[in-house]
Amino acid sequence: MTIKNAQLHRQRGEAYLLEYEYNKALSEFDEAINIEPENADNYGLKAWVLSVLYMSTEAKEACDKALSLDKYCYHAYHALGNIFTQLKDYNNALDCYNKAIELNPAFARAYYGRAGIYYYFGKYNKASRDYEKAIKLDEGFAQGYVGRANFYLNTQNGFRIALYDYNKAIELGYREPKVYYHRGNVLGQMGEVEKAIADFNKAIELDNEFAEAYYVRGIVYHNERELEKALIDYNKAIELNNEFADAYLCRGIVYHNERELEKALVDYNKAIELNNELAGAYYNRGVLFEDMKEHDKALCDYDKAIQLDRKEREYYRARARFYRSSGNYRKAVTDYIISYLI
Repeated sequence: MTIKNAQLHRQRGEAYLLEYEYNKALSEFDEAINIEPENADNYGLKAWVLSVLYMSTEAKEACDKALSLDKYCYHAYHALGNIFTQLKDYNNALDCYNKAIELNPAFARAYYGRAGIYYYFGKYNKASRDYEKAIKLDEGFAQGYVGRANFYLNTQNGFRIALYDYNKAIELGYREPKVYYHRGNVLGQMGEVEKAIADFNKAIELDNEFAEAYYVRGIVYHNERELEKALIDYNKAIELNNEFADAYLCRGIVYHNERELEKALVDYNKAIELNNELAGAYYNRGVLFEDMKEHDKALCDYDKAIQLDRKEREYYRARARFYRSSGNYRKAVTDYIISYLI
């Protein structure tokens, strides 16, 4: 009877895991441990939850206990893979995911974890196969669809495939703010502005301190020329993360468009202070310096923008216009030619 009660708590815990109710899952696994303290799976499953909650020290202790009871506990190796991934110890993470798969070749989440490691190492074919394997083994594994969507988006600009997978994950009950954020980005790229804003709204509803969601919604408003709304969102993103270089850059562009030149300069300077390799900040500050008749500074910033990003046509065209207006037609022609050849 006692064993059956422990098994019931394990089953409940696993059900909560599938619903991403991590604290409830943890409580159930703790109950299973209280009833059946010599069962390695109880500790392995607890370690899995703790690793998802980024409680690495406690997760490692649970893994050690599980493996002391059963050296073949695949849940423990899976959790260790998660822990090592969080610690950026990717070689050990790969070893642990491999071990989990060796012990249980039907364990979808281990393939999902290993896919992320392969992606990090640039082994895209192996990463793709593991995402496919994870989903094939468990068609209800929402996080697997999210992983595959992110993979195709980052490696192939596969917007339609990614959109399908984000939709599938949400259909399966995945409610993490980032899935709406990512889907919103895809919809925005596809020109579905209203749907994109709805997804950013949902991401913010789920996490009202999600700085990136405010920032990207601000970009959508900015592109739609709703500058007041864009400014509100950029302000919020900066309030939540005062080291958000891109948000300062975009807010600076709004100020620049509104002819608040000093405010724009402060924001461009701040963006560069936070990220001195942000080419767009140098380019926009160069345009601003031209507006302020500080021509030497403008040219210096155009040069820096091009040094950082030699494939952006507009940077060459801006410098070409500068050279033309200053009478240096040979250099202007050279930059125009480069801009057309890129």
